[in-house]
Amino acid sequence: MKSTSPINDLSTEVEGDCPAGTWDGATYTTGPIVGDCILGFAVILKITASAGDHVTASPLGDRLSHSTKVIGYTVAADDGFFISRSAGGTCPAGYWSGDTYYLNRLNSDCSVSFSAGTFVVTASTDAGQYITPNASAAVNANETVTFTVNNDAGKNSILVTGTCPLGAWGEGDEYTTGPIAEACTVIFKSE
Repeated sequence: MKSTSPINDLSTEVEGDCPAGTWDGATYTTGPIVGDCILGFAVILKITASAGDHVTASPLGDRLSHSTKVIGYTVAADDGFFISRSAGGTCPAGYWSGDTYYLNRLNSDCSVSFSAGTFVVTASTDAGQYITPNASAAVNANETVTFTVNNDAGKNSILVTGTCPLGAWGEGDEYTTGPIAEACTVIFKSE
C-alpha cells in the first residue's frame, strides 16, 4: 500500500502483511491485528538521471526508488570517447563497478548526470613567449586544441615538443595539435 506520510511530505510505502491502516499526524495505525504480522516503511524518492553529449545512460529520466535500495545506471560512451568517472548532480556520491554507477542510501530526491570525459592538454613555453589559452585546455577525445604562441624573444622559429600528437602551424602564430587521445603536454621552445 502506498500513502503520503505527513512527515516532510515524503511518499512512503507501507510494507508487510499487517492489515491496512491509516495515518494520524506522524502516527501510522494498522488495521485490527488478528495474528503475527510484519510491518515496514520505505521512503520513496525520485532520482532524475541525465547524460551529456557522446554518453548514454540507462535508465534516463525520473526513477522512483526505496531509500534503502541500491540503484544502478549502465553508462556507455560513443566510439572514440570515454566516460567521466565523476558523476554530477545533487545525489550523494555513488560508486562505479565497471560501466555501472550505483547510488545507495539516499535520503532525499536528487539528480545524477553523466558526461564524456575530457583530457587536459598542458602547454608550456620558454622565456620570451606567451601562449593562449594560458597553460592548459580541456579537450574531448579525438578533438584538437589550438594555441596562439606570441614570440616576444624575436626568434625566427619555434620548436614544438611534448607528448601530444604532432600537429601543424596554421595562420600566424596558431599551432593546432593532432587529435587528442590522452592527457598530454605541448612545449614551445624558441630556436
